[in-house]
Amino acid sequence: MAERTSNSTVSSAGFTLIEITIAIVIIASAMVIFLGLQSSIVDQTLRAGEQEQAMMLARRILAKYETSDDPLNVGETVWESGKTALEDLDLFSDQDQEQLDTLNHFHIRLTIGTQGIPQLEEDAMKRLDLVIAWGAAPDQRFEVLYYVPNAPAEPSPKPGGTP
Repeated sequence: MAERTSNSTVSSAGFTLIEITIAIVIIASAMVIFLGLQSSIVDQTLRAGEQEQAMMLARRILAKYETSDDPLNVGETVWESGKTALEDLDLFSDQDQEQLDTLNHFHIRLTIGTQGIPQLEEDAMKRLDLVIAWGAAPDQRFEVLYYVPNAPAEPSPKPGGTP
């Protein structure tokens, strides 16, 4: 009898279990990385929004002191909420109640002191330290240092004029 030899090859169509497992692990790793990035982006967006609100609140408070004719008293003022600060300073008239309520979580501390200028008066300037915080972390605070000329106690006589 003659032996039969077969030259046919067996073709395997499809993927092995190891290939499928590796593909699933790669896809799962990519999903975890993308979710982590999205979480980081959301945190950065929220932080930027808080910083923007704090900056606008500081701007309004400092503008009030800059344009005020009343003398600035040395001392420290603390407000437990941004809404209270705006109400105390009469700065809330052009904002609606909903916008004011978003400022409740800010804690504000304003310290007014004097600052000397070399070879001039010792208290020639008022120094305003404004700190607006919305949490305990260092990146959850906005600090502004602002100088305002100190009004002289008595107007100085003009040269050539009557005293």
